Amino acid sequence: MGRDVVNLDVIGRRSGGGRPGGQARVGQRALIQAVLDLESEINKWAADTEEDDGGVEQARALLRGMIARLALLVDLRDPRERLTPLVNPLLTLRGELRVAGAYEFADTVRDALARVGVTVQDTPNGPHWSAS
Repeated sequence: MGRDVVNLDVIGRRSGGGRPGGQARVGQRALIQAVLDLESEINKWAADTEEDDGGVEQARALLRGMIARLALLVDLRDPRERLTPLVNPLLTLRGELRVAGAYEFADTVRDALARVGVTVQDTPNGPHWSAS
């Protein structure tokens, strides 16, 4: 049981639990890994019916709190809404480069957008973009 309590404390500290401002200091990947680590430990504890002393319920409560904190990091807005302030000026620049005949530079802008998941399609009505 002592090892289980220490693991729970370590997982809680890794997730920023109990620290003022802990949420702001924890990266998304670290928080996700802490959630997965805790879920794994909960499964081990739940299988051990001989010694529990409330550890499983304490771990589940911590897990629920971590999932709630993780949900705060997720931006549920439409990708176009988030990306429009960045993409539109780049498309304007790309259009100006194309008008000036600087196609290589215009393609560089298009390729940079593609690397971050923005697909640009040239149409007779101007460029249209989508985000993946």
